Amino acid sequence: MKKIILTSITIILILVIGALTCGYFYVKDSLNGYETGNDIEVEIPQGASGADAGEILKQKGIIKDPLVFRLAMKKYLTSGRILPGTYTFNPKESVIEIIQKLEKGTISLNLVTIPEGLTLKQIAEIFSQKGFCTKNEFIEATKKDKLIVNGEQLTNTEGFLLPNTYDIPKEYGPFQIVEMMINSFDKKITPIYLEKHSQLPVNLTLQEVVTLASLVEREASVPEERPIIAGVYYNRLKIGMRLECDATIQYALGHQKKELLYSDLEIDSPYNTYKYEGLPPGPIANPGEESLKAVLSPTKHNYYFYVLNGIKNNGTHVFSETAQEHEYAVDKYLR
Repeated sequence: MKKIILTSITIILILVIGALTCGYFYVKDSLNGYETGNDIEVEIPQGASGADAGEILKQKGIIKDPLVFRLAMKKYLTSGRILPGTYTFNPKESVIEIIQKLEKGTISLNLVTIPEGLTLKQIAEIFSQKGFCTKNEFIEATKKDKLIVNGEQLTNTEGFLLPNTYDIPKEYGPFQIVEMMINSFDKKITPIYLEKHSQLPVNLTLQEVVTLASLVEREASVPEERPIIAGVYYNRLKIGMRLECDATIQYALGHQKKELLYSDLEIDSPYNTYKYEGLPPGPIANPGEESLKAVLSPTKHNYYFYVLNGIKNNGTHVFSETAQEHEYAVDKYLR
């Protein structure tokens, strides 16, 4: 009888150990990711619980067992909450890595970088290529009401689409994207203008500051030269001297040319600063923060001219105070 009891106990122990062993390896396998897999985008809605998230991840093929996922959350979710959003997961990630992403809110970002110095149409092309809207839809959105800067409605958004890297929510339409960029300008640049505009060498409106900054953006290749070039234009504006900015000719022509011809300088356009005094009617591009700050804090000097340093060929310029010095610099550094 004892032998039968011992045998039964032994069998039970073997079964229990076997079950525990199988359970251990099952849990261990469930905690690990799959051997292969591609990135999968997953939306975790607002108010989703850990159980909800587990079911969603299981359906998407990200995790193997929702129950193991929930048990792991009790141990590894230190904050006790997950954050909603659009995530990118890979089935090869472990459950612990997935939980950490959900806790930190490591959501998928729809990052769009807008470089400095692009025109409105070029920016519209970027958003079109990214699939947010068509080029025409973006351009039309810039013409709508309720685009406010410095408390006033914009009549021309060219120049006010502040270059930056933006995280664009997927549900945003073209107007919301434009509004985001305009609001970024208003938040970052308008306070500086309000602080600095009374100290400028020439009294300029915010629109005129942006216009001048667009010239600086297109002319300056080296960051430290931006306030110097801004100072050159201020010096010319103070005495009524034409700005003679090549970038405005490119804008008037409607396309970029590697080299301008003397005949190009004769184009009849209000943007031709070789022909007309003062600033052009509006910005020729969307300047970045540094060019805007350079115009709001220009370098004080006596330069009225500059020419590209063709000897160094590194984007720097040679600055001159007189026309005679400038002619010499042109002969030496450009020709």
